[in-house]
Amino acid sequence: MGGRITPAEELYNLNFDPHEQANLAGDPAYGKILEELRARLLTWM
Repeated sequence: MGGRITPAEELYNLNFDPHEQANLAGDPAYGKILEELRARLLTWM
Protein backbone atom coordinates (compact mmCIF):
# COMPACT_ATOMS: atom_id res chain seq x y z
CA MET A 1 0.00 0.00 0.00
CA GLY A 2 1.40 3.36 -0.96
CA GLY A 3 -0.40 5.72 1.38
CA ARG A 4 0.56 8.88 3.13
CA ILE A 5 2.45 8.47 6.42
CA THR A 6 0.61 10.35 9.15
CA PRO A 7 2.83 12.18 11.66
CA ALA A 8 2.35 11.55 15.39
CA GLU A 9 0.98 15.06 15.86
CA GLU A 10 -0.68 17.48 13.51
CA LEU A 11 -1.43 21.17 14.01
CA TYR A 12 -2.97 23.38 11.35
CA ASN A 13 -4.06 27.01 11.20
CA LEU A 14 -7.45 26.42 9.62
CA ASN A 15 -8.00 30.15 9.01
CA PHE A 16 -5.03 30.32 6.63
CA ASP A 17 -4.74 26.64 5.65
CA PRO A 18 -8.26 25.17 5.41
CA HIS A 19 -7.00 22.21 3.35
CA GLU A 20 -4.48 21.23 6.04
CA GLN A 21 -1.41 21.33 3.81
CA ALA A 22 1.17 22.79 6.24
CA ASN A 23 1.59 20.82 9.48
CA LEU A 24 2.78 23.32 12.10
CA ALA A 25 3.38 20.78 14.89
CA GLY A 26 7.14 20.85 14.34
CA ASP A 27 7.40 24.64 14.10
CA PRO A 28 8.96 26.13 17.27
CA ALA A 29 6.82 29.26 16.83
CA TYR A 30 3.75 27.13 17.65
CA GLY A 31 5.31 25.21 20.55
CA LYS A 32 3.31 26.96 23.26
CA ILE A 33 0.02 26.37 21.44
CA LEU A 34 0.90 22.72 20.89
CA GLU A 35 1.69 22.26 24.60
CA GLU A 36 -1.63 23.85 25.58
CA LEU A 37 -3.56 21.62 23.19
CA ARG A 38 -1.75 18.52 24.49
CA ALA A 39 -2.74 19.44 28.05
CA ARG A 40 -6.36 20.05 27.03
CA LEU A 41 -6.46 16.68 25.29
CA LEU A 42 -5.08 14.85 28.33
CA THR A 43 -7.62 16.58 30.57
CA TRP A 44 -10.42 15.60 28.19
CA MET A 45 -9.24 12.00 28.03
